[in-house]
Amino acid sequence: MLLIYDYFPTSGLTEVLPQRVLFWFLIGTVVMIAMVKTTANATEKSSFQWQLFILIYAFLLIACLGWAGGESTVGISFEDPLFWLVSFIALVQLGFQWKRMRREKWQNEEVNGLD
Repeated sequence: MLLIYDYFPTSGLTEVLPQRVLFWFLIGTVVMIAMVKTTANATEKSSFQWQLFILIYAFLLIACLGWAGGESTVGISFEDPLFWLVSFIALVQLGFQWKRMRREKWQNEEVNGLD
């Protein structure tokens, strides 16, 4: 919702959802994610899958909004070097997490194979 509002600020979205509602929606989402993150014991595999899904979703959403003729008012686009830096850091982190998962799986298979 926030990206759509950023890419199309004059689309009439503010008439349906005022900026104040979007702000409180964002705050509520952050609080809910923090509460779920601290209480749920997510496996590393599910965490990896969610992070990958969110990254792909963000890329596709930004691409679709750009193709639809929108332009980010704050500069979130494929032309922004900061966007690519953040994306690169996220991909490197996912790469390390993938290697760690593979190493643990390999070690578990090796230990279980010796029994």
